[in-house]
Amino acid sequence: MVVGLATVAAVTLCVFSWRSGRRVATPPRYRVLQVRNTALPTITFHFQTLICAQPPLSMIAIVVPAHNESQHIARCLFSLHCAARCQGLGDEAVQIFLVADACTDDTAEVAKRWGAQVLPCEARNVGHARALGAQAALDAGARWLAFTDADTTVAPDWLAQQLLLDSDAVCGTVAVGSWSAWGRLARAMQTHFATTYFDVDGHRHIHGANLGVSAQAYRQAGGFPALASSEDVALVQALERDGASIAWSAAPRVSTSARKKFRAPDGFGATLLRVGCEASRVCAQGVAA
Repeated sequence: MVVGLATVAAVTLCVFSWRSGRRVATPPRYRVLQVRNTALPTITFHFQTLICAQPPLSMIAIVVPAHNESQHIARCLFSLHCAARCQGLGDEAVQIFLVADACTDDTAEVAKRWGAQVLPCEARNVGHARALGAQAALDAGARWLAFTDADTTVAPDWLAQQLLLDSDAVCGTVAVGSWSAWGRLARAMQTHFATTYFDVDGHRHIHGANLGVSAQAYRQAGGFPALASSEDVALVQALERDGASIAWSAAPRVSTSARKKFRAPDGFGATLLRVGCEASRVCAQGVAA
């Protein structure tokens, strides 16, 4: 779906009404779609399409790989729609591409109801999924590719902050929304993250959940390799070899999950698991002492 203003040939304006359990009267020329998700209250959308004479001159693309993410995807897409409507983007169009990789749940159906362009594949490989979404975005005319994950929410000015940095690529940081999945280890995990993770400008973290790159730089670097993990690291390394300007910034904000059932075998979730195992060992030693 294209989310934009006056320059978009078919513009969809969304007015969100958070009214759990109540229907909202439908204005003339609007149609109503209700999305229900266990993680969110009932959300009612009013869609109005404005037909304009000219197609968009440029477009920003958001690419989201997803594998069985029905628990998180509605919250993720809601945040992306808010970011797409940020005033800092002016009237530039934003299109969301969700790559449903070997999904057996209703992730794809939920994403379609949110207006995302859904690209199915059966690779079960995050590098392949990101590359597939990126190529679809480039084919659609994207000048900027923003990447995040399906278990992540972005700040309303996420896209605007990436573009303000005026670089070939932007590597952002992540915050963790909740540590509750770790139970009695939650406090230890939170403390460890707060004291060892550098959430500041000039950091050297690389997260597929908070990454942006210009179309030109992405093409020159060769795109994402089909890796099950660290495809984001491989892309950034290729960008560095090509001499691309990279902003290592804490300005574009995202919040991701600390779930134990992570997708990438050696990604952020796997790192947290290693930390959790060490914290559990230390706690066990303390009890034994």
